[in-house]
Amino acid sequence: MSVATLRLRVRDRRPRLPKAFRKPAAHLGLALVIVAVLTALFAPWIAPHSPTESFFDAIQQPPSWRFPFGTDELGRCVLSRVIHGARISLSVALSAVLIGLSIGTLLGLLAGYFRGWLDTILMRVTDVMLAFPEILLTIAIVAILGPDLKNTVLAVGLAAVPVYARTVRSAVLQIRELEYIQAATALGRSERGILLRHILPNVTSPIIVVATVNVGTAILITAGLSYVGLGAQPPTPEWGAMLSASRAYLQNGWWIATFPGLAITMLVIAFNLIGDAARDVLDPRHRQR
Repeated sequence: MSVATLRLRVRDRRPRLPKAFRKPAAHLGLALVIVAVLTALFAPWIAPHSPTESFFDAIQQPPSWRFPFGTDELGRCVLSRVIHGARISLSVALSAVLIGLSIGTLLGLLAGYFRGWLDTILMRVTDVMLAFPEILLTIAIVAILGPDLKNTVLAVGLAAVPVYARTVRSAVLQIRELEYIQAATALGRSERGILLRHILPNVTSPIIVVATVNVGTAILITAGLSYVGLGAQPPTPEWGAMLSASRAYLQNGWWIATFPGLAITMLVIAFNLIGDAARDVLDPRHRQR
């Protein structure tokens, strides 16, 4: 056997990414998310200055070598605040998605498997919640709990529960009628065992797709809440709060609002691109051959 043939066989055995993740759009999304995650993890070492330190000799200074993104109205480094803002936005968004995913998946499993009065009650509650736009529902919850970053996480997570519950319930209604579920029931498997071992692993695909897209939505909603004063409070370097503080300086300090806005836009687009690629891979209806 020749060396060329051996090399060809080795190359053929190497793991390959699914076709959807080999698209330029998916590469761009993955690259942006990786950069954002690394920036959030190493923010204290990457940021040139403290996000709350004021330089009174450089108030509202345009971008320069000393301050690549300029300074804000209090002389704080905009680049440092954007870098630290990545940590806040990602942690809030991921925590909120985890809350919504956990509660919504549990409710969807119970409603779809047991049906009856439990399904009716849970789905009517989710219908009421879905009747309101997600941002409006989040604002209402935060207004009740009070403007705070922890309350923002809880509000964004609770507002996303109906989406996960409906998605999981729809998948469970199809899976519970399959033959292997009926066989497990006939063999005397407990309902808990059937839910955890046979049904839950088969509903993870739609959950992953929804969760990936929902991270971008959570980042956008968190920024919107901070923009109207219901999220992060000054001097926390959160992107939405930075946009809110920069409203009065748009004419003379365009850079104060531009860079936080670009950070929000790029990260939301990145998660949406990854969500589209994940949907093409995991959803049979969109899977590419």
